[in-house]
Amino acid sequence: VVCGTGIFFYNAAGKFVPGVGVVLLGGVAGVMMLIPNPRLGFLWPVIVALTHTMAVAVVRHHVGRRVPTISRRAMGAIVVGWLVGVGSLLWLMVRRTGSVWAGYVPVWCGVVVGVLALVFVWYVRRRLRSTGAGERAAEKVVRYGSLWMSLYGLGWLGGAWMGGAVSGSAVLVMASLVACGVLGMTVLREWYSLLEHPAGFRLRP
Repeated sequence: VVCGTGIFFYNAAGKFVPGVGVVLLGGVAGVMMLIPNPRLGFLWPVIVALTHTMAVAVVRHHVGRRVPTISRRAMGAIVVGWLVGVGSLLWLMVRRTGSVWAGYVPVWCGVVVGVLALVFVWYVRRRLRSTGAGERAAEKVVRYGSLWMSLYGLGWLGGAWMGGAVSGSAVLVMASLVACGVLGMTVLREWYSLLEHPAGFRLRP
């Protein structure tokens, strides 16, 4: 109900007010992570999802040159919203587990996910340098950002495997699902492009 209400308010008004819309998107992403298990103790995956979603939304808005632009006041509201969200999750995690990092989660999980986050920043900057700004570039940022969420999931599981907490078969299953998702997204994107610009032949004079 909370997640659905957030999505409704974002589509109704939030997306037209960057200082509110970005925070709403981050909140929705965090709530969606808690739907399978509201009593989750280790909340760093939720923090990563919230932060990633808000960062992608800010970059999309800026690269897409959308109006109204993100003013200093709006950016301040976004930062405050992020701090409140992350602070609340950290407080809840300490209350549930007694620490900001649960002892049953290998440190490798944080290392792998941190590296993935840095790779995402590098990859997006590299792609934007080649395509420039504009609505098309903004769509690519959103597409890459959505794809990276599945890579974060694989990263958490891979880090747990490196720390001996899970079996390799679990990582292989998750990797197969991620590969299928990437392949499906690529095929659908190419198919959509062909519908917009059908392939044809051109004879040289």
